[in-house]
Order: sequence, then structure tokens, then C-alpha cells
Amino acid sequence: MRTVLLLLFVGSSSILFAQKGVLTLQGRVENQKVRIPNVVIEVYKDNELFLTDSTERNGVYKVDLDLGSVYNVSFKKKGYVRKSIAVVGQSEKIEQGRYFFQLDIELFRLDQEGLDHSVLPPAAMLYLVDDKTGFAYDKRYVKWISGEYRDLDD
Repeated sequence: MRTVLLLLFVGSSSILFAQKGVLTLQGRVENQKVRIPNVVIEVYKDNELFLTDSTERNGVYKVDLDLGSVYNVSFKKKGYVRKSIAVVGQSEKIEQGRYFFQLDIELFRLDQEGLDHSVLPPAAMLYLVDDKTGFAYDKRYVKWISGEYRDLDD
């Protein structure tokens, strides 16, 4: 009996220690400071559909992403332009830990004047820095893409 309990304990503790880290991506989806309910969220993990979810009635969302993969997180709703973000959850140094990142999304309405939405790259790119810093967004990329999105209004 003791042997069985010992094997169960050793087996379950090795499973706990073998778990990979997780990034919780959370935020709200808005259009001109008005939260948008029921926005469909599609998460692609290594180019395969991994998860489909939606925002709550108050436009808030939360998804958990396992470390060790590359993700494309897409936000879409009828009448709005789809927006995607890239998340690089891979690092040679880190595969464990719990990370949180607040990312609010602004969706454009399809009827917004002067908007060319034919080819829009991801709105942001997140990557794992280290175990203390956690995730960060690529500021140079966001600055560049913000200019591209601003130019759509011109």
C-alpha cells in the first residue's frame, strides 16, 4: 500500500513539475472608447486553430496561451475590420512560469471613411523577454504599424 501511494505521489509531482508556463492575455475590445460585446476571438497555435472564444457583454476577454509556441490571436465581428496580434511564446531560456499581459484592442468599423482594410498586418507583436520581465510588445513594430493604421485615415 505504501509503495502504491509513493508511486502516485512521485508520478503526480513529476507531472506538476513538467507543466509548461502560461501567458494570460487579457483586455477589452473597443471602438472609439465604446466596448464591443461578442467579438469572436480565434487563436491559432503554430498555424493550427487552437481556440475559439468571444468577448463578454462588457467587451472584456481573457485567453490562456501555453509557452513554447507561436500564436496569432485574431479579433473579428461582423461590421468591423478583423485585427490580429502575433505572440511569440518561445524562448530558449524560459518554458515555465505564469505571465499576464493587458492588451486592449481597437476595432475599426467597416463603414469608416477612407479605410483600406485589404492588407492589414498584425496590430502588435508580443514576445517573451525573460523570467523577471515576462512579456513585452515590440515598441518599434507598434510605432511602425500605428503609423500604417493612421495613414488609413488620410
